[in-house]
Amino acid sequence: MISAANASFRDDVLPVLTSVCARCHTGDGPGTAHVRMDTAGEIAANAFDIGAAVSIGKMPPWPASDLGPAYRGDWSLDPKQIDAIVRWAGAGGALDVDPATAVAAAQGPIGLADVDVELRPERGYDGIAGQPDEYRCFVYDPGLREPRHIAGYEFVADQTEVVHHAIGYLIPAGRRAQAAALDGSDGQDGWTCFGGSGLGVRDIFLGWAPGQAPTTFDAGAGLPMGAGDFIVVQVHYHFEVDAPADRSTLRLRWAEESDSSDEIVVGQYFAPAEIPCGPDERGPLCVRSAAMTRALDRYGPDGVQADFILGLCGRTAAQVGVLVDAIASASCDQPVNNPGRVVSVLGHTHELGRSFRMTLNPGRADERILLDIPEWDFQWQFNYVPVEEIVLARSDVIRVECTWDRSLRDPALEPAYVFWADGTDDEMCFATIATVGDGADGGEHGAIAAIVSSLGPTVEGCAVAALPGEAVPSGDELVGALHRCADPSVVAERTVDVVGSLFGASLTDDLRRCLTDRYADAGALAALVDAYTGRADDATVASAAATFADCAPLGSVVARALPQLELSASTIVCLDDNGRADVEDIFTRALRGQTQRVPSVVLSCLSPDELSGALGS
Repeated sequence: MISAANASFRDDVLPVLTSVCARCHTGDGPGTAHVRMDTAGEIAANAFDIGAAVSIGKMPPWPASDLGPAYRGDWSLDPKQIDAIVRWAGAGGALDVDPATAVAAAQGPIGLADVDVELRPERGYDGIAGQPDEYRCFVYDPGLREPRHIAGYEFVADQTEVVHHAIGYLIPAGRRAQAAALDGSDGQDGWTCFGGSGLGVRDIFLGWAPGQAPTTFDAGAGLPMGAGDFIVVQVHYHFEVDAPADRSTLRLRWAEESDSSDEIVVGQYFAPAEIPCGPDERGPLCVRSAAMTRALDRYGPDGVQADFILGLCGRTAAQVGVLVDAIASASCDQPVNNPGRVVSVLGHTHELGRSFRMTLNPGRADERILLDIPEWDFQWQFNYVPVEEIVLARSDVIRVECTWDRSLRDPALEPAYVFWADGTDDEMCFATIATVGDGADGGEHGAIAAIVSSLGPTVEGCAVAALPGEAVPSGDELVGALHRCADPSVVAERTVDVVGSLFGASLTDDLRRCLTDRYADAGALAALVDAYTGRADDATVASAAATFADCAPLGSVVARALPQLELSASTIVCLDDNGRADVEDIFTRALRGQTQRVPSVVLSCLSPDELSGALGS
């Protein structure tokens, strides 16, 4: 143990600072606005603050607990390192080197290395203090003339006082004219875009919040972009103070052409957020319907996802919205939508967040925690990259859990019911998991295993013996083997049940029976299996989507997924008559692991009374 008398700056403290702290607190690093460590003298001048921050675990930031896997780039200090810094600072921060001694990060400063493209808006967006939360979408166009893969990216917030967080979307070239029509239409760069990109594309690849480091991928992996594709970044502004026009930067590094065969896929997983007023709070906005009306007025339907996520998770506001000693909590289990090897995991809530956890296969023998943050800090939201190989199968389940502390809400705000919406003072609970590869070892095998094991051990043993070799069987091979081992109608029923897990509460008994009848045909069932394992072409997926739409009119899907709407017969007819394309889109997105959206026809078919009832639920 190091004593105050022999704590050496040169031998005990400086090595820790150069290996960890100097990455943020030297040069242009993000921590230099608070404490500079470019020289030994600057460090000594801040010895007391450094010692205090290290002793209470505030610095260096590493919110993840050891309940999850080990992660790359772990900034946390071991007890010996903490002891050295605290004792040195407590003894007055004496130096045994020249105060002018330069300090440099051993691994280089935080920031994306070898940047190929740096993009920023020409004029940016200039808000004013006190204006409502603004979600602003900006085009970042790298001008691609041929396909490329992104090997690394970094979002650099410009006006950090007002940039709350940012979400990035990869947009196909065919949407360029649509984006151009929106861009700058109000005299400033970008356009207002609550709830998404505003272009009908909701597939996230970038998530930035304070503390986020650059994202880089291993050799051989990358995010694909086609010729003419571009990026839209949705920036959430919260104007508590005045700030100059924001021109946040996006930096990209391309993969070598010979080094980009594996595509990164980012899956999104959600849980509800319902936080009622406390017993001592009073006000009209403590009524959920009133708070919902205000949120819809501010952000529109796309910016208020509370009811959609409740439906996705098969819950109601009354079930989730319970406060115990100022603490609210929620969880949701969802099937894996992006099988493959895990590249990174991230959790997100807003400023009332108390804890976050993401669990793989809860309640099963192979249960494991992917990310545990016992003390949530909005200022430090990282992409965590597991050291070990973790492979997700389509048959796996992800549980997302969040807790919130109502007492953290700004007392200057009007008391209000808090739910999932786009405002800074609203809340969220979601996770992203980036995966690479087609999941052949964990994804396809896992999906096949889920179907086979659903038929029981006897049929499973028979089918395994009948299948050729160890390769992943095609849909025809699997269905052929299962039909030799079990009644075809039972095979169809169990396969539909497994595939139906993609749709959670939306799979009604009538839908299950209809699909079972349709897939009694071996060829149709084989095509469904191929679509489920991710090996079907677009035409096969479209055919499966059409079958789904034949069996599931939109009215029944919405009525089951969102029971709080209490749909009338006329509304159900309206949805059934106008929503076939939306049903096909729901099915296609589920099979492809894409984020679901609320069909626009839902709001157009709802009567005013039904909408009011939905808001009050």
